Amino acid sequence: MKFRSAPDLLVQLWKWSIFAVVGFAHSVQSNLGIGFLSLALSTVLWVFVTSEQNPPRDGIVSELITVQPVNVPTGLASVGELERVSVRISAPQDIWKGVDANTFEASIDLSELGQGKRDVPVRLHSKDSRVIVRDVLPARVGVELDVIKSKSVPVRLNITDGPPQGYIVSQVDLPINVANISGPARLVELVDLVSADVDLKGLKSDLRQVILLVPGTGSGYDVQQVRVDPPTIALQIPISREVDFLEVPVLPNVVGGPQNGYWVSSVSVSPATVAIVGPRDLLQTISFLKTRPLDISGSISDISQLLPLNLPNELRLVTSTQIRVDIKVLPADGVRIFQITPGLPGLAAGRAAILDVSAIEVTLAGPAPVLSKLTQADIPVSLRLENKGVGTFTVDVSLSLPPNLTLVKLSPDKVQVTIK
Repeated sequence: MKFRSAPDLLVQLWKWSIFAVVGFAHSVQSNLGIGFLSLALSTVLWVFVTSEQNPPRDGIVSELITVQPVNVPTGLASVGELERVSVRISAPQDIWKGVDANTFEASIDLSELGQGKRDVPVRLHSKDSRVIVRDVLPARVGVELDVIKSKSVPVRLNITDGPPQGYIVSQVDLPINVANISGPARLVELVDLVSADVDLKGLKSDLRQVILLVPGTGSGYDVQQVRVDPPTIALQIPISREVDFLEVPVLPNVVGGPQNGYWVSSVSVSPATVAIVGPRDLLQTISFLKTRPLDISGSISDISQLLPLNLPNELRLVTSTQIRVDIKVLPADGVRIFQITPGLPGLAAGRAAILDVSAIEVTLAGPAPVLSKLTQADIPVSLRLENKGVGTFTVDVSLSLPPNLTLVKLSPDKVQVTIK
């Protein structure tokens, strides 16, 4: 019988395998030996067909495999990490993608070793029966065994990053002050302390957390392969606002203004400065404090009043006090011009006086409220004509100033008078 192609051959072989299985079932009762032969032939044919469709592939697994020490003698421990190995395998094409380091178990048997360094053969097997291990590279790895040693070392809190500006870490009480470490003597001798590393970045409230204890040297290097007892501690770290002291000036908060014609000549506060305490970051924004508002609208006289400070909620005074605010209110100075007809006291009866001016111009300065209320009658201007007969005379102008006013100008200050 001839077959035109390999697929034809595979189909025919498959038919033979089915025939063999059927034959096995019929022959069990009649001839057990022939039945087993039929089963064996069908199995061979199935393997042949499978191999043709999913041929095995040889190669090296891309991932390295970790080697574990087993049967470590009592009182000894391995020093350092063991070298990882690679493996060359044979496996069906369709399962290669799923093969990785987890497919294998690699170990070295240390039961016959003592203290010191040795090269030990690697034992590696596949967890998947379809994956056949061809070779292990390297076939032997170095291992060092050292006696186990224990000692006690201090526990140190190590804050790797602190809270934000304006917050501080208060006193932290460690639940333990010392911890026990054990492991290879050479590594244990390197350990000076165990540290609880805590990151407080961005935290503004208390931290409660279980922290891993890390063995290390005094210069800050971690030591691996050393056991710590206890391995962790529960920490409570209080975080609070940073409090500071600051002395700042006090400014009066005056609103409104005095009555028209008056002005504020001075404002004073007592005490001029106060001491405050509070969060440092808030204090850094404070350059002064103001009192509560004081309204002086319409005032015409001095004001003295006790006022509380306008203090932010998170700040407080070192000494509780109120601020005395003293405001001096004065009339505003002004200038006013008056045209006044002078009086002629002393002019003899029956006589008439002719003046070379019709009025005397009087310019006064003083408090505006006083000036605003003045009338000509309040400013007596006169020409004294006592003992003057008929004729022409030059007479001085006389003026009586009202209180609190100043004469700026008198024009004219002399007047020519003709008496008839």
